[in-house]
Amino acid sequence: MDGTIHPLTAQVLSYMKRLLSYENAADVMYRSSSGSQVHSEQPDPQDIFPGPPMRTTGSGEAKSALSAGVARLLMQLLDNLEVKSRAYKNDAIAALFLMNNVHYVQWSVENTPAALKLLGEEWLERHKDAVEDWGAKYHDITWMPLVNMLKADPPGDISRVKV
Repeated sequence: MDGTIHPLTAQVLSYMKRLLSYENAADVMYRSSSGSQVHSEQPDPQDIFPGPPMRTTGSGEAKSALSAGVARLLMQLLDNLEVKSRAYKNDAIAALFLMNNVHYVQWSVENTPAALKLLGEEWLERHKDAVEDWGAKYHDITWMPLVNMLKADPPGDISRVKV
């Protein structure tokens, strides 16, 4: 295990991109042929996306349900990745693994217009912050011991140290 993109991440995002490439995916998945909503147990999207109400066009309820479904899918993926990161014995590799995978998720959403429209800029910014946090953790674990060693008091007679 080397900290690269996990195959589960690549597969989930590939399926998500394919699903969202169909404009009527929300209607097909969340509406019956009579026009009533198929899944009545969908959470309120405002619970998942705090802030201003999401703007939808066409069948707003179905798109809100799809938005909530995509958010839950990605949340579950990120939870699974965090569990998988615990398999690493080295904390630096675990942080690198999470940084790489969260960045790939964030990048995929940012470069998939339908996903970005469903999840919104706030979701994107939160996950960009998470990438930076994991990167900072990796940096601290790997480089701070070296930096601290260099900051240590130099030997008394520094003239003997050859450069």
